[in-house]
Amino acid sequence: MMLTGDPTPEVVEQAAALGVCAFLPKDGSLAGLVDTIRHARVGSFSVHPSLMVQLSTQRQTRITEQPSASLTRRELEVLALMAEGTEVRVNAQILGISENTCRGYVKSILAKLDAHSQLQAVVNATKLGLLEVQERV
Repeated sequence: MMLTGDPTPEVVEQAAALGVCAFLPKDGSLAGLVDTIRHARVGSFSVHPSLMVQLSTQRQTRITEQPSASLTRRELEVLALMAEGTEVRVNAQILGISENTCRGYVKSILAKLDAHSQLQAVVNATKLGLLEVQERV
């Protein structure tokens, strides 16, 4: 178990990688600590709800603080095609570029939008106003 006063996503990731099974706030209750000790299991990872709120808030702040102009014109084109749900192979054909080049743009987009998947990148881009939400009838 790990107690912390300043949780960051990086610290949580490091704790999980080290085999920590519970991540708790230093100012948490004794009852919560005892309950966590009773239910701690090897291979599981428990994060106290108050820390989850802090981590979520920090993550949203990082996403919204990123400048939206950091995507190039071509990255925006690839992003728009990603939002349509087409595959990288098809996107490359549409844009007249190689699949490897298109994959490079996707990786760059994921990094700039702090996303781990193309879907998450589309969601983050929509929140930032980089993509227009189109309602389906």
